[in-house]
Parts: sequence; C-alpha cells; structure tokens
Amino acid sequence: MGRNLPLIILLILLIVSGFIALKFYTDAQQLYTEKQNLVNENTELLNENRSLKKHKERLEKESKEFEQRWREVLQELSEAERKLKDDDARYQQVRKERDILEKKLKEGPKVVVTEKPQAKQEDKALPEHWESVVRAKAELEAQLEGLNKELLDTRAKIAELDKNNKELSIKIDELTKVKERLEKDAEFKERTMQIMSKDLVNEREKRQALDKEVGKLRDDNIGLKQEMILANKEKSRLQNNLKNALETRQDLERKVSEIEKVLKEKSLLFEQLKDELVDTLQVSEDIAASSSVTLPPIVVEQKPQVKMQPDVGAVATGIMQGNVLAVNQKERFVIIDLGADAGVNTGDVFEVYRGNRFIGLVEVIETRREVSAADIKSGSAIVENDTVISK
Repeated sequence: MGRNLPLIILLILLIVSGFIALKFYTDAQQLYTEKQNLVNENTELLNENRSLKKHKERLEKESKEFEQRWREVLQELSEAERKLKDDDARYQQVRKERDILEKKLKEGPKVVVTEKPQAKQEDKALPEHWESVVRAKAELEAQLEGLNKELLDTRAKIAELDKNNKELSIKIDELTKVKERLEKDAEFKERTMQIMSKDLVNEREKRQALDKEVGKLRDDNIGLKQEMILANKEKSRLQNNLKNALETRQDLERKVSEIEKVLKEKSLLFEQLKDELVDTLQVSEDIAASSSVTLPPIVVEQKPQVKMQPDVGAVATGIMQGNVLAVNQKERFVIIDLGADAGVNTGDVFEVYRGNRFIGLVEVIETRREVSAADIKSGSAIVENDTVISK
C-alpha cells in the first residue's frame, strides 16, 4: 500500500487536472459561442442601423420634397389669390362699365325724344349709336361670363390647393413623427451597440485570461504526463523487481521443500540406523563368547544436486550469456537475468538470439545485483526466455 500511494496520488491529481481542464474548455467554448452570438447580433444591429439611416435619409428627402411642394402650393395659392383679386377687380370694373352702359341705355330714348326737332343728320346717327352700345354690351357680357367662369375655376383650384395643403400638412406631421421615432430608434440602437461593444471587450479580456489559464493547465498537464511516464517506468521496474522477488521466493520455497524432503529422508535413515544398532547390541549380548561379528556396511544414497555450469569458452573470453525474464513492448525495454554480480554495467549492449536466429539488440540502462533492465534498440519480436549474449 505504501508503494502504491504515490501512484494513487498521481492518478487523483491527473483526474482533478483533467476535470479542471475540461471545465475550462467547456467555459471557453461557451464564451466563444456567446461571443459569436454577440458578434452576430452586433452585425444585425449594424445592418438594421444602416437600413434605418437609409430610411431616415429617404424620409428626410421626401420631407424636403413635401416641404418644397408645400411651398410651391403656397406660392400657387398666393398666386391664385392674387389672380382672384385681380379678377374681382376686373369683375367690379366690368360691372361698373355695365352699369354705366345700362344707365346710358336708359338715358338714350330721352335724348331721342328731346331731339326730334333736330336735323336729319342727327336722326341718321342715332341707329349707329344704338348698334355700338348693343355691341359693347354683348362684349361686356361675354367678358363677364368669361370672368365668372375663370372665377369659378380659380375658386375650385383654391379649394383643391387647400385640400392638398391640408393633406401635405398631415403627411408632413406624420413624416415628422416617423422621423422622431426613427431618431429615437437610432439613438437606442447606438446605445445598445456601445453597450454590446463594451460587453465584447469584456468577453475578449475574459477569453484571453481563460486562454492563459488553459495554456497553464496544458503545461501542467504535459508535466503531469511526463511524471506519469516516469511513474509508469518506475512501476514497471517495481513490477519486475516484484516478479523477480516472487521468482526468488518460489526458488527459495522449492529449495526449502527439497531441504525438508532431504531432512525427512535423513530422519528416516537415522531411525533405521538406530533400530539396526539396537538389534546389533542385542545380538552382541547373546553372543558374548563368540567371535566378533562383522556388521554389513550401511550405504546412504544422496540425491545428486544439479548445478548449472557456465560455458567455459564464454568465461574465458569474458562474454556474458543469460536469458530474457520479462518484456515490456509498450515502453520497449526488457529484464534479463544478469546483474552486477555477473559483471553487467550500465551501457552494456547484448545481442538477442532465439536458438541460432538473431532477434535484435538491447542496451542496459539499470542494473541490480542479480537482474538488469535494458532498452530495446532494434527488433520488436523479443519474447521471454530468449538468449542474450554480450557483444
């Protein structure tokens, strides 16, 4: 448990750092999404502001046109009123001339009656005078009728202009209201854009801070990964040591069992010798006067102990030979059964064989008393029990 405690702490740190990194990444993604939404809203507001400005300009242009038209209508109205006054004056003048002619016509017979005793030349001139008076009267009536018609037309135009003037006034009031509303909307949009710009700046600053935090966490994560790699190597080394210790324990247990077996056999032989000695003493007492009795020899067979002898040629040449105990293909290193006691040093290179076939090369990176760890320099098919020979 004490050996696994650093690994457990490292695993907990990795889980916590991963959770924190995931949280920061999620927050960063959320802020990025909110920023994109704000940018889209800002773009929409800018487009809407532009369209409102264009609409405002168009309304201002229409308002100016309506004002120009209204001034023209007022000018036409004043011109029509002036013409109406002129027509009224002409009408009054024509009426006066007509009254004068009617008065002359009324006075005409009296002149004729009173001038009957006059000469014949005056009698001839009288019809010509009536003809000119009638002609003048007809012309004046025609002019009066024309003036009345022009007066009616002028009044109709004045009424139509008054109507148009009222409509234009109503439209101008509506346009003024629309202009005021658009100006208020534009001001509101500008204030909203300013607020959103400030929010965007704040979000940008927050995102920069988050990027710094993410970078820091990334660096910490890289450091933790490196530490985890080292911890994995240490774990592999410890596992190999544990495996070697277990194998050594198994060997010791096997040797102890063999020793117990030998001791048991020795104990049985000892009991047998004891029984034979008692029998021999009993026989010797019975045969006191007899000659001495020769006892048969007792032979105790011992099991021959098999001991691995090193290769005489290898010892003579200084070449070390051993076997592969364990292989870690992920980290690309092996454990061999040669250690410092056998003369192995860090940096020694061994060739790996399987039978007579060459497999690859390994280089010693760490030594213990009975085993050593070596990196795989070439070859990827190394397995346990392969033979290693020093170069």
